[in-house]
Amino acid sequence: MRDSNMNKNRKALSLALGGMIVPLGLANILEHASGQEPARPQSSVGRIGDESDSVAESVTNQAQTLEADNRPEAFRKNTGTASDFSGTPDFLETQQGDFYTASHLQAPGAANYQVPSAPVSYNTGSIYDSVVGSSESMPCTSGCGTNTCGTKLAKLGWAEVDALLWWGPNSSTPPLVVSGPVGSLTPNNVLAGGNQAPLGGGLLPGIRANVGVWLDDCETTGIGGRFTTLLTGDTTQSFVSNGPNPTSLGLPFFNVSGAAPDVFLVALDTGVNGADTGSITVNNQTSFLQAEAYGRFLLARAQTARADLLGGYTFARLDDSLGILSRTVDGITGGAPDGTVETFNDQFSTQNTFHGGHIGFTTDITRGCWTFSTLSKVSIGNMRQVGTVAGSGNNLQNNQGFYARNIGTQTRDVFTFLPEAGAKLRYQVTPKVMFNVGYSFLFFPDVAMSGGLMDTNIDITPIGAPVAPQPRFANDSFYLHGIDLGLSFSF
Repeated sequence: MRDSNMNKNRKALSLALGGMIVPLGLANILEHASGQEPARPQSSVGRIGDESDSVAESVTNQAQTLEADNRPEAFRKNTGTASDFSGTPDFLETQQGDFYTASHLQAPGAANYQVPSAPVSYNTGSIYDSVVGSSESMPCTSGCGTNTCGTKLAKLGWAEVDALLWWGPNSSTPPLVVSGPVGSLTPNNVLAGGNQAPLGGGLLPGIRANVGVWLDDCETTGIGGRFTTLLTGDTTQSFVSNGPNPTSLGLPFFNVSGAAPDVFLVALDTGVNGADTGSITVNNQTSFLQAEAYGRFLLARAQTARADLLGGYTFARLDDSLGILSRTVDGITGGAPDGTVETFNDQFSTQNTFHGGHIGFTTDITRGCWTFSTLSKVSIGNMRQVGTVAGSGNNLQNNQGFYARNIGTQTRDVFTFLPEAGAKLRYQVTPKVMFNVGYSFLFFPDVAMSGGLMDTNIDITPIGAPVAPQPRFANDSFYLHGIDLGLSFSF
C-alpha cells in the first residue's frame, strides 16, 4: 500500500512540476529535449530565428545522459510528506540541486523503473544557458513566438532588395514649342511644355537595397543601411517642319520691347518668297539617389507583432535638367543667304543635395506565412540648391541660347524636411526567403527644378544691354511614389 501511495504521489508531483515550469517560460527547454523548436521572436525582414541544429542535438544528448537520484522522497526542498505539494521544487530555485526525469520518479517494481545511480549536479539558475547557450538570457523567451509558418530562420541579420516602379510629377515649365497653320506668323498650338503638354511624369524605374545586423540575440538592437537609386528619367521630343508647305513652328516668349506675346519662328512658309524649315528638340531628365545609415531599436513585441524605432543619417540628391535645341535652315528670299543654318542651344539644370538626420517607426504583423509591415519616418536637415543656366548659338547673341541669356550659377541653402511612408506585404517562400510587394511615397517640399530657372520675358532689341531675361531661382516641390517588388533574406 505504501508503494502504491508513493507511486501516485510521484505521478501527481510530476504533473505539478510540469505545470509550474511552463508558466515560468521554460517550455522551450522541454521542447528542446523532445526535439521540438523552442518559441522564438519574430522580426520583419530578417526575422531572427533559433539556435542551430547542433544545439538541439546537444540538448537531446544531455537529456539522455541524466541520471536518477536515489532519494525517492527527498527531491523537494520543503520538509513535508511526499503527498504535500505546497513546497517549491528545489530545481526551480536558483541554487545547486539535482535533476530528475519523469522515468526516475517511478516506484520500485514498476515496469519502467530504472536503477538509481549517482545524481548529476546542475546549477538550476542556468538551465536555460546550458540548453540554449550562455549568450542568451531567460527574458529573451518571454515575448518570443513560434514561427507559425513552421520554418526555421537564421539569427544574424536581414537583407532586402526591391525593384522600384516609381513615378514623379510633371515638370513645371512654361510653353516651349508651338505650331500653327501654314504661313501663320503667330502659331499658338502648344506642342511641349506648359499645362497643355507637360514634360516628365513618366515611369522612373530603380532599385533599393536594405541590409542590417542584429547586435543581440533577442533582436532588440540592430544597425543597417539602405540605398535607393532611380534610373535617369529621360524624356526627349522632336518636332520637325520641312518639305513642301511646312507648318509654322516656333519658340514662344513675351516680347518686352513690344510688350506682347511673340514667337521666334523656326519654320515658316511664306509661299512665293520661299520657306524656312527647321526642328526643335526638347529633352528633360530627372535623377534621384538616397543613402541612409540607421539604428533599429525594439519598442514593443507580442507573439506575432513588433514595433521598432528608427534613427540615423540621410543623404539624398535630386537632379533635374531641361534642354532646348532649335535649328533653322533659311529658305526665304532676302535676308540671310538660302541654306544658312541658325541654331540655339538652351540648357537649364539644378542639383538638390540633402544632409540630415531621420527618425521613424516600423511595425510588423505576422499571420501564418504572411507579414504586413509599415514604415513612417521624416528626415530633417539642410537642402543645398544649385541652379545653372548655360546656352550657345551662332547668331548675333553669340554664346547665348534663345531663352538662356541670363547665363550663370546660383546657390542657396534651405532648412527642410523629407517625409517618407510605405507599406509592404511579405510572403515566406522558404525558411530564409520572403517575397515582397509594397508601396512607397517620398515628398520634397523645398527643391529647385530646371523649369524654375526659365524667364520667358525676352528683350530682343540688339541695342544696349538687354533688360530681360532676369535671373530666376524659384522654389518648388517634388514627390516620388510607386510600387516595390522584391525579396527579403535572413542570414
